[in-house]
Amino acid sequence: MIEVRTMKWKFAKRICDEHHYLGSPVGHKFSLGIYDINSRRPLGVMIFGQPVARLLDDGETLEMTRMCLMEQRPNLATQSLSKALKWIRQNRSEKKLISYSDGDHKGTIYAAAGWKPIKLSGGGKWKSGRGRRANIRWERPVTKMRIS
Repeated sequence: MIEVRTMKWKFAKRICDEHHYLGSPVGHKFSLGIYDINSRRPLGVMIFGQPVARLLDDGETLEMTRMCLMEQRPNLATQSLSKALKWIRQNRSEKKLISYSDGDHKGTIYAAAGWKPIKLSGGGKWKSGRGRRANIRWERPVTKMRIS
């Protein structure tokens, strides 16, 4: 079992710098640590900031700029996304979450957590500062979705 709670930027940055292939992101609003409930030790971090894409920076959208897991467990990433969504509903006022999967990742964790894929316009690819290519933007409303 896991829980998410706020994590100081200094610790979140160090985790990403040491364990994520892109390192830590530029820009930060808050970080959520992913913790094992029993041992209380950190398993990873999710870092949220304002959207990098100017047209999406509307004051109501948060971008998850990094998810960094230090351990592999079945469904850990999807469970972390779900717990983060619940935390954001209770503690933040933004209405939409976005994140990106690059060419090396298919976005399975986002789909499993109820996020919707949005293809990027203009060919759907851009190059990041370290050479990776993002190709899919994923979106998730913060409010509870109605199932009809």
